[in-house]
Amino acid sequence: MGKYNADKVKKIEKALFSSKKITLTPAEQELKTKIETVFTRWLSDPSKTDNEMKLWIQNQLQLDKQEAYRLMYFTKMLMGNVQVPAKQWHRYQVIQMLLEAYNKARDKNDLGNMIAAADKIGKYTKLDKDEDEDLGFDKIFVPEFEMTTDASAAGFKPISEETKAKLRKKYLGDMDDLDEAEVIS
Repeated sequence: MGKYNADKVKKIEKALFSSKKITLTPAEQELKTKIETVFTRWLSDPSKTDNEMKLWIQNQLQLDKQEAYRLMYFTKMLMGNVQVPAKQWHRYQVIQMLLEAYNKARDKNDLGNMIAAADKIGKYTKLDKDEDEDLGFDKIFVPEFEMTTDASAAGFKPISEETKAKLRKKYLGDMDDLDEAEVIS
């Protein structure tokens, strides 16, 4: 796969998402195909971790570890991180299972399991949290800065008077009308 600069990746992005026909070099076309392959695989099993995908890429596409990571990076950059929506999907599935458990407990008139399922539903939907959660902005303090011309306050070594004189002469020449304090102190 080799190294790809930002322009090549942008060109591949246009080829992936533009309605216009984009001409790619054979190397760019190969990378585009690999990105599509990885993305399709990730969509088929979004719960796969990065490490599992890296191993799959290494085995299926015969790439070394570094190239597999690079391909995963390009895929996520161009196509999005599949795992974020997957997490939302898993939350949805958990809530649906809990609703089913609640309904079955209700049908059996099992109050204990109804309460347990309702409690878990509240937890996963975050109904147990206050909506007006205090984010603690009142505890944030703004640091006060004191202006200084002392470079050592920022951790720099002070410039000697001799160096200052050389810099004045080099950059200002014979500009006598400027106040020395305005230039370099």
